Parts: sequence; structure tokens; C-alpha cells
Amino acid sequence: MSDSESDPFSTTEHSVTIRDGRVDVKLGRKVKTVRPRLSLAAQYDLIAMQFPRIVVRVSVDAEGAVRKVDIAKSSGSEGADQAVKVAVYQWWFEPKRDPGGRRLADVLEFPITWR
Repeated sequence: MSDSESDPFSTTEHSVTIRDGRVDVKLGRKVKTVRPRLSLAAQYDLIAMQFPRIVVRVSVDAEGAVRKVDIAKSSGSEGADQAVKVAVYQWWFEPKRDPGGRRLADVLEFPITWR
């Protein structure tokens, strides 16, 4: 079950924002997401930070399934980072295509911020 889908025609910065429990994705392609389930400690960590942000590197196969998630830049909260990593493994990304229309595996890197 998806919490949200991105706007495939978005021309804004490639980013993900979590606001009021919603996941707002702007990656310029379709994305089906699941919200991270933060522990109480991780929630407190994020509240204590001024602008909590994490950068995630995601390897996607040719079908759009997430195969690997790496934290490129930590939010500063191990609990929040782990919750994001677990959630992103459940996401689906519209596959990248070559000029011939064949689906390709891809690696995406984008920030996730909390507001």
C-alpha cells in the first residue's frame, strides 16, 4: 500500500519531504512510497534538530523494485536513519528507460527532509 505517489512531471529539485505524516516526493518520475515508522526516541531526535535531513542512495532494478539502500549522509539520528532505510526498501520507482524503451536498473540519490 502506498502512502503517496510523486508528480511524474515535477520540475523542482529531486527531493522528498515528510510533512504532517505525508510523504511528498518530487523526483520527476512515478514513485510509490511508505512512510518511515519512527520510534519515540527517533521522533525526539528529529524534533531536537533544527532542519533534520538525510541523504539516501537507492539502487533500483529494471522493474522498479528497491534492491539496496545506503545512507549517503546521516540525519544525526541512528533511529531515524534506520527507519528511513527500512521504509525505502518498500518503495517502488518508475524504471528508467533507454532510447529503445527498455527498462534499466538505476541508482538514485536524494535528500529526505522533515518539516
